Amino acid sequence: MPLESVIQAFRSTERVVLLHVERSRTAPTGTERIERALSCFDALTNSMIDAYRDASSALDAVRARAEEELTTALTKGLAVDQDDIDRWADVLEFDSTRPCLCAVLELAVSADPLASQRFRRRAVTALTSSMNGSVISRASDGVIVLFLRADEGPSSGSLDMIMGGLIGTKDCRAVYLGSTVPTLRSGYESYRHAVKVRDVALGSGEGPRVWHYREVLLDVLLCADPPARGEFVRSRIGALISRPQLLDTVAALADCNLSQARAASQLFVHVNTVALRAKRISELTGRNPLVFDDLVELYLAARHRHELEHATPFDHAGGDGDPRVPHSAQ
Repeated sequence: MPLESVIQAFRSTERVVLLHVERSRTAPTGTERIERALSCFDALTNSMIDAYRDASSALDAVRARAEEELTTALTKGLAVDQDDIDRWADVLEFDSTRPCLCAVLELAVSADPLASQRFRRRAVTALTSSMNGSVISRASDGVIVLFLRADEGPSSGSLDMIMGGLIGTKDCRAVYLGSTVPTLRSGYESYRHAVKVRDVALGSGEGPRVWHYREVLLDVLLCADPPARGEFVRSRIGALISRPQLLDTVAALADCNLSQARAASQLFVHVNTVALRAKRISELTGRNPLVFDDLVELYLAARHRHELEHATPFDHAGGDGDPRVPHSAQ
């Protein structure tokens, strides 16, 4: 091994120096003898440093190759043997038998490649020290993909705080966390979920934050069938798309657990205004936002209102209309 050779060279330095001094006793002056000894020692020291650099570069290259091969397999869902997973994980000092999850970090549009690499190293360092384990990373198409341990306990609880801190920088716009999987070999499942979370987040129009897969399961189900999702959105809120104040009222009532008073406070309007808006929503959609089941449908549709961005005015009205909506409201 290269490092063993370096250690052997280091331990033999003293012996070589003494031998050199002994053979140079015929030198005319002591100064020349000392200079020869120091020259020999410097040469050996430089050789030792070069050996360390070569060994470090070789180890870095091995780690980089293992990380590239492993993350390629995990993000593309390639069928690989457990022996290959274990071999890559051993090189990267990652426990492949422990639960893990995938995090996808959305980079800022303005981030250049050099800044992205610096941010990637900073993120890996922060997570490694906090999660008590190695972190596997990959940069691809404006995102950084991370695989990290997902143990229960304080280290897991600190994940949101660390990710929130990363979003606070100018290099990261959002973080999407996939589901926790039992072993590293199942990492593709967590990565696939993180990508689904990203799709939901990009369509929501919400600001930068940490997104969890478990929080957007209903949205993920809606995204699984785009035609059905589009029809669902049109039929529920097509008549509201040009009335943002009514959509805001739907969101406020959902946030405030159907409390009109709290919704009014959130919207900075009188409580009677909320009641009037709720009545108008019911007239336009056939669904009462003060009834839980109806509010859930309206709220989910509102979260996906980007489906109607390129729709025609006829589509906004709900096409042929919802059978629950009176023709006078359509």
